[in-house]
Amino acid sequence: MDQTELTPTITPEVTPEMAQRKMKKFMVWGIVALVLLVLVPFVYTGIVLYSQASRNAFTDKLTQWFPYPAAIVNGEWLRYSEVNTSIDEAVAITEQFSDDTALIADLGTLPTPAEIADEEYTRLIQVAILEQLALEQGIEATPEEVDALYEDAILSQVGGDEEQVASTLEDLYGWTVDEFKQKVVRELVLRDELQTKLLETNDEAFMGSSRQAILDLQTQVQADPSQFAELATQYSEDGSAVNGGDLDWFSRGVMVPEFEDAAFALTEPNQVSDIVQTDFGFHLIQLIERKDATDTEEEQVHARHILIKFSLDDYITTLAERDSVKRLIDPTTLVE
Repeated sequence: MDQTELTPTITPEVTPEMAQRKMKKFMVWGIVALVLLVLVPFVYTGIVLYSQASRNAFTDKLTQWFPYPAAIVNGEWLRYSEVNTSIDEAVAITEQFSDDTALIADLGTLPTPAEIADEEYTRLIQVAILEQLALEQGIEATPEEVDALYEDAILSQVGGDEEQVASTLEDLYGWTVDEFKQKVVRELVLRDELQTKLLETNDEAFMGSSRQAILDLQTQVQADPSQFAELATQYSEDGSAVNGGDLDWFSRGVMVPEFEDAAFALTEPNQVSDIVQTDFGFHLIQLIERKDATDTEEEQVHARHILIKFSLDDYITTLAERDSVKRLIDPTTLVE
């Protein structure tokens, strides 16, 4: 008989240290496998998003779980999922009006999905800047302010019928009233309060472009006052521009005080005021004619004006071009 067959098998003793090392080895390999399981789809999604490739169902799902940035605005991330959802909504809303011949006649043509995506991406970046500006200025849109504007600007237009508003929002946008308040009304509150704050502080960065525009127009008017109406038609940002800035006759108490004081200070036909600042913007006013007060009528003036508005949109656009804004995606790929 082979001697080796009679030799007993000796199992080496497993010490606690050996068992611990074996456990650590399994744990390390388990962690590596887990990391790879997460990292591979994460990296794949990043490649798809940032290589400007078209979206797909897998990346749409993963971006709901991981906060991939679509843009970085002054160090803050604008989430890809937020951009994706907002663009989808904007495209869907526009498509609802594709059969509205009256609207298409007014617009000439509806924007393409790619144009909508690009505009919505830019808008979201500007909203991010708006939020940052409001925070810097200590401005907050409180629920009470949002509710007040909603009731004044929306609910009052339908006689307080909130069910009608809710039904319209659902039909057109698929939104609830609360979603509408957060997506639309809250932004309007922030914009209004921010513009008021910038005007109160005479923020030159906000007012500068409008001031330069009115100064340029003032130079042209001073050189030839007879071209005032033509310049008003071409450049004024008021509804009266179509009539050469003509405001017709008005008495005291009709216009805002700053405008009224400047208009009634004019005494000679074709005389032009200095630059007048109101909450609407910068004005130039030209007197056409005036009537003195009588026993039966108040003093009145007939004037035209040029208005250059303060533009919060232009201000934010300038900041977007000047500040640290990194656009990380091509938004048009989200609608291809």
